[in-house]
Amino acid sequence: MEELKLKAWNIEHKKMYSAYSLFFNENLAHCESKEGTTHTFGFIDLELLKPTGLKDENGVDIYEGDILRSIHFIHEGKAHYLHHVIQWSDKYHGWIALSASSMNENDGSPQLFVYTRSTIDGVYEVVGNIHETPDLLNKAA
Repeated sequence: MEELKLKAWNIEHKKMYSAYSLFFNENLAHCESKEGTTHTFGFIDLELLKPTGLKDENGVDIYEGDILRSIHFIHEGKAHYLHHVIQWSDKYHGWIALSASSMNENDGSPQLFVYTRSTIDGVYEVVGNIHETPDLLNKAA
């Protein structure tokens, strides 16, 4: 059986959980961690974040809402970075990395996530997510 990989953001308590088992009854969602701890949330207090199926340069799974850092350019031996936010795009029919500064998929900045080892591995690094580290959206990388 394939392992379930979701993240569950508890809106009320502002806490992220990894969900390895998930079941629903009435108006409640029950998320079980890998360690066997179960957390119960009301539907209204829960946002599920889906995995993209990709990993960053460190082998970390990339999820919807993650903030990634990529090298923009190198000047005099110093790397300058950009931040991107991972989001599903109906327009592009896939996962995209939006510029964190604009968050607009129509500004020409979306990086399409077409998975090939030569173009994805070693290019992006997960540095946070929109829920736990929103300050990274406005911060120069």
